[in-house]
Amino acid sequence: MRQYIASSMPDKNGQLTVSGKDFKYLCQVLRLKLGDIVQVRFPNQELSNMEVFKLQAKQLILVKTLSESVDKFLETGVSASSLENIKLPEIWLFQFLPKLQKMDLIIRQSTECGVSKIIPVLGEFSGKDFNLKNEDFEKVNRWERIVKEARQQSGSAISTSVEKPLVIEDALKLWNENLQNGIGFVLHEADVSTKNIFSILKENHNKINRIGIVVGSEGGISEKEVELLVENHFNLVHFKTNVLRAETASLYGIATIQSAFMEMDEWLTLE
Repeated sequence: MRQYIASSMPDKNGQLTVSGKDFKYLCQVLRLKLGDIVQVRFPNQELSNMEVFKLQAKQLILVKTLSESVDKFLETGVSASSLENIKLPEIWLFQFLPKLQKMDLIIRQSTECGVSKIIPVLGEFSGKDFNLKNEDFEKVNRWERIVKEARQQSGSAISTSVEKPLVIEDALKLWNENLQNGIGFVLHEADVSTKNIFSILKENHNKINRIGIVVGSEGGISEKEVELLVENHFNLVHFKTNVLRAETASLYGIATIQSAFMEMDEWLTLE
C-alpha cells in the first residue's frame, strides 16, 4: 500500500482515528505497528505523512509527522508523494457493461492508470447482470471499495469516481455537460472510417482538458450506438492488434492514448 485513503480529515489536534474494516486491513493484513509511518490521502486530496501514535484493540490513532525515516515507512520504493507531479487531462472511461467479474477488473486497472471517472454504460450487447430498472447499489458500493483499494496500492493522486450505470444517451449528456475542451475516442473493432490517434491529438494540441475513451462489452457496440457516438463528435480509432477481450481492450486503450498524450510534445518536435 503506497497510501491510505482516509474518509475524514484529522481532528483539531491533527489526529486521525481509524477503526472498522480499515483498522483490520492496516493492522491485521499490513501489520502496522507503533511508530510506523504511512502516507495518508485526505478527502481534500492533501497527502500527509502520519505516524501510528496509539494502537488499541479496535482502533488506531495516526498523527501528522515530519519524519521521513525510510525504515519506518509502511511502503518502501516509489512513494505516493513522488507521483504527485504527473499531469494529465481528466480521463473518462465509458465502459459498456461486460460481465460483472470483468467490470471489477476494469475498474481496478483503470483506477491504477489514473482514470478520473468511470461510466458503466448499459448497451444493446451488454450482459444482463445489472438491471437498470432495479439498481443494485451493492454492486456500486463494491466498485467504490475496489477504487479505494486500487488507489491505495498504486498511490494515485486522482480521485477516481464510478458513476451508476447509464444508457448511452444519458452517458453522452453527462459528457456534453462537462465537455470543457474534451476529445473523445471510440475503440472500434473494424478498421473502417477510423482515424489516427496521433493526428487527432495533433489537431487539438494545447487545448485538451478531458479525454473520453469508449470501450465495448464482450459483444461490442451496436451500429446505432456507434452512430450516436460519432454524432456527438467521438472519433473512431482502431488498434491493429489481435482481437482483445473487453477487459484487455480498456487497459490497452487507456495506456495507448495516455502515453501518446504524455509524449506528444516530444513526437511533435521530431516531425
